[in-house]
Amino acid sequence: MEVQIKNWSQTSICLIEFFVGLGKCKVDREAFTFTSMPPDVKTQFGLSKTGELIASMPLHDVRISGDTLALDNSTGTLILRGNNGEYRYTVPPAIWKRHHTA
Repeated sequence: MEVQIKNWSQTSICLIEFFVGLGKCKVDREAFTFTSMPPDVKTQFGLSKTGELIASMPLHDVRISGDTLALDNSTGTLILRGNNGEYRYTVPPAIWKRHHTA
């Protein structure tokens, strides 16, 4: 599924559905954040309604902006696309597989 971030209502609903059961989610009029919970590996994903992304895992921290978000529910991958390229965030497989089994 691909959404235009400027449609924040739809984007935030898609993000909540994508991350449900994986950790702590928070959404408001300005931004969405996901944080994993112990004992899982520490990871965070944040996206503002202006398209600014912040993602982190141990030894990894990214800040980028874009205007389109693609969500792949089969792999647990989010792709933020913009004029300067794209960034892929993948939920750690141990977390994703535990909550999305066939």
